[in-house]
Amino acid sequence: FNKQGFTLIELIIVISLIAILSGVAIPRLLSFSRTQNLEQAILDFESSLYKARSLSIDSVTNSSGSQAEWGILVTSDSTYALGQRDSGTSDTLTVKESYSLPDNVSVSPSGSSIQSVFERISGRCIEGARTYTFTEFSGSSGTIVVYDSGRIEN
Repeated sequence: FNKQGFTLIELIIVISLIAILSGVAIPRLLSFSRTQNLEQAILDFESSLYKARSLSIDSVTNSSGSQAEWGILVTSDSTYALGQRDSGTSDTLTVKESYSLPDNVSVSPSGSSIQSVFERISGRCIEGARTYTFTEFSGSSGTIVVYDSGRIEN
């Protein structure tokens, strides 16, 4: 007797195995994706801080030709910007580039200031030390610390 195809029992077993494996794999994949979004947001923000500090140290001039200080300005819990201001002023930064965080990731700076501005030539953080806390909607979080010396730590 030559049989072709699968029996109903064989199909039910295979479908059950696929359902069990999917039930384990999908939540792990979603968790991994959320963790990657958070880590990427932190790395992007850190990169922008390094860029602002580098521009300040290099004493890049602004559009009017005067020396400028550069920094990062948190514009909302999901956006931030790279900006500049005239050296020696306490003005808010003029936005030059804007960035958005991934969906479901937010940032909140410590203290009353929403910006970290770096001093020309020395690269020191003018506003003093600041901690930026990144939170993913499921509760995972990470931080970046900007010390008053200008050192950036993730």
